[in-house]
Amino acid sequence: MRRLAERTKSATEEIAGTIRSIQEETRTTLQVMEDSRSAVEIGMSETARARQSLEAIIESSKQVEQQIQLIATAATEQTAASGEISESAGHISQLATENTQGAEEAVEALKNLTSLANDLDGMIGQFQLESSAQPGGNFRGQSKPSVRSATRSATARHSAVA
Repeated sequence: MRRLAERTKSATEEIAGTIRSIQEETRTTLQVMEDSRSAVEIGMSETARARQSLEAIIESSKQVEQQIQLIATAATEQTAASGEISESAGHISQLATENTQGAEEAVEALKNLTSLANDLDGMIGQFQLESSAQPGGNFRGQSKPSVRSATRSATARHSAVA
């Protein structure tokens, strides 16, 4: 009986040791499970914050895209306006050139007119008229060079000027 009691005691001690081992392993497993649960909760919290950050980034990207589109539209309009301004400046330059040419032509025409007026004054100055008028408004008298020679000299001066 003693043997039986010793075996029983020995078996009971073995069983108690196994139970303690199982209890220790269970505590360790429970701790690992608790740590894993905490890690999962932290991971889920981090994932939620990352999701919120990504949503904010996407919203900011949409706003930046809209601003870029506005800038592109403004740049296109500005380019068109610059083209119109350039075209208008070219037209103004052409008009200024034409105006300058017209002014030069007017000056040349005035020089010719002045020359003709001087020629006419010179031809008129070659005539000497008597002070008494004939009936019908004609003057009597003779001119000292002939009309033909005065006309020829005026024509020659006009040709030299032109």
